[in-house]
Amino acid sequence: MAQLNALIIDDENDIRFLMQILLKSLNFQPLSSGLISQGIELVKSFDFSVVFMDIHLPDGSGLDAIEKIKKASIGNPVIIMISANDGAAERKTAKQRGANFFIGKPLTKEKIIAALVATNLLKR
Repeated sequence: MAQLNALIIDDENDIRFLMQILLKSLNFQPLSSGLISQGIELVKSFDFSVVFMDIHLPDGSGLDAIEKIKKASIGNPVIIMISANDGAAERKTAKQRGANFFIGKPLTKEKIIAALVATNLLKR
């Protein structure tokens, strides 16, 4: 089975590192960025199956970046938002702006796997 490309956009180094380890174990090829601007450049160069993106980033709102990521992307990646602010309002806004799934922090292996299964990127 071919590896799928995954992009993680989060300003927390620990989250990016741990997500990369988990995604590699699930046969994904992960790349990561701490900034939206870098993420946009990466989606122009790589065909990502999924983009995990935090809402609060140093160079802007992940919610505002959903459309930019989709427009700049080579392919049509699934967008999974990740945030400590996981109330109903944030989830609704993320969905309205084009996110496919929302994971509340703290992240767990189970939450990430559930999101990948729910978006048909992983079979369980």
